[in-house]
Amino acid sequence: MNTKYKKIFITAILFIAGMPCLFSQEEQLIMNAIKTEVDRNLSGLKIGNLLPPFYISYVLLDNEQLTMSASGGSLTNSSNYRTRLGIPFVLVGDFFRNNATYLTYADLNSYPGQVCLDNDPTGIATSIWTALDKKYKQAAENFESKNAFYKQEKQLDEEEALPDFDDAPAPNLILPPAKMNMDVSYWENYIKKGSEVFNKYPEILTANVDLNFRNTMAYYYDTKNGQYALPLPNYKIWITLSAQAADGQEVGNEWYIEHTSDDSIPDLKSFVASCEQYANEIMKLKNAPKIQESYSGPVLLEGKAVEWAVQNQFFVNNALIAKRKPVAGPAVISSYPPNSPVLKGNELETMMNKEIISKELNIKSLTGTETYNGVKLEGYYPLDFEGVAPDKEMLLVEKGVMRGLLSGKIPTIKAPHSNGHTRYNFSNRAVVAPGNVHVYGEHPVSKDELKQQLLDAAKEAGYDYAYIIRRMKPDKIVAIYKVYVADGREELVRGAILKDFNMKSFKQVTGVSKEEFIVNNALFGQIATFILPQFMLFKELEVLKDNNVALKKPYVVAQPGNK
Repeated sequence: MNTKYKKIFITAILFIAGMPCLFSQEEQLIMNAIKTEVDRNLSGLKIGNLLPPFYISYVLLDNEQLTMSASGGSLTNSSNYRTRLGIPFVLVGDFFRNNATYLTYADLNSYPGQVCLDNDPTGIATSIWTALDKKYKQAAENFESKNAFYKQEKQLDEEEALPDFDDAPAPNLILPPAKMNMDVSYWENYIKKGSEVFNKYPEILTANVDLNFRNTMAYYYDTKNGQYALPLPNYKIWITLSAQAADGQEVGNEWYIEHTSDDSIPDLKSFVASCEQYANEIMKLKNAPKIQESYSGPVLLEGKAVEWAVQNQFFVNNALIAKRKPVAGPAVISSYPPNSPVLKGNELETMMNKEIISKELNIKSLTGTETYNGVKLEGYYPLDFEGVAPDKEMLLVEKGVMRGLLSGKIPTIKAPHSNGHTRYNFSNRAVVAPGNVHVYGEHPVSKDELKQQLLDAAKEAGYDYAYIIRRMKPDKIVAIYKVYVADGREELVRGAILKDFNMKSFKQVTGVSKEEFIVNNALFGQIATFILPQFMLFKELEVLKDNNVALKKPYVVAQPGNK
């Protein structure tokens, strides 16, 4: 048995003895209903000459959700509701060769089914029965289609030797539901007071405060007698602001507060103060001069810009995510171009144990670790969506060399076993995504040393200034500062874009700060926590003047409430 799985299996055994007493009456009813119906379907599903299923798993997500919006001190939306979602998974064949890697259009557009809200065993069972019947028919037909494909298309030897699904040990872990503050009147007042702040700034065009809290309990059972009951709480508040500069350019930004408990949500006074800060930032950006010339030289990324760069280039873009090339059905092939990510695996996997970024950078997964330097890591979870426990730590990049990939139960050549990173994105499917990630330098220096390196490099390149980027979005730079070589003075400018910034840009990293910060971000619908260097110095990036800025005419009449 794989050493990692042996450890997980032994740990799971320790939970079993005390498990029944951990269930509440409601939890026990739900788990019993799932188990009974899944087992019944495993023994009963069979159509004609099609093979029966050999493995079934089912997840029930019991959600309470609170969503609301406010603008100008007034509530624009408020709702508090419950849903139960069911996610069936059926395999036909065996663990080595099955339907898991066959991709159809129906799979891409498959959404979780609704499950009755009442704790009625028959009602819950009926929802499961309906979902499994449909899923089995698709699975059996997909397996037949996949076998036909393999008879026609020769695979590489290493691909033929690769199993289709990881036969990991069955999970056994029961945790109580999370207690969340879902007080509607409290949070309505909270976001109203926050949005009221922006009334003092008549030049701000739009100012919205949105809130989305989700208290989810996930119940899982599979036909290897695996089970778990896990809480998945999520608090999210975000502020969206925009204003218009004198030349007609619209500037804007968003700020996020994301946590797994309300202990970390700022109190009302602190939140109002933060809204004041955000308003001042937008006003400064609105009044900043436009960038006048293109630049190709040293650039320092700071804070939120580091966060955006790391998240988007390594995880949102799937660079460090194991992804197997699927066997695609005809409808999928006809719907997507050949180079579509839907039809491809992670081609970067061929670079395992080769240098992919600067030798100054290390990236480590800490998903199975609960704290870092005494700080709670909110991306931690004991089991992933598929019931696999993540390692406490796992090297992804060591001195610029790729050493590992985050993976789920679909094996790839370089990631043949799950390392516990399948998460449900609350949209329509499970995805492989990070929990906790630590990015750190091989030879970190102080932020003052790094800034001096920036200025020295700019001077050597013949510039009398360099750039510090503090906020970025996928399509633009939000906050960029021109820092002058002569005296270190900083000037906020606007209208800049970063040309061709991608994962290869990280080969240009020459320095990383000792100072770190910890930030949460709900990637793919669930919180991931990033421990990042506060500053990251790039030897050369291209900062260009955005010549495609839409210049809008000012409003003829002032906003309501303004003279």
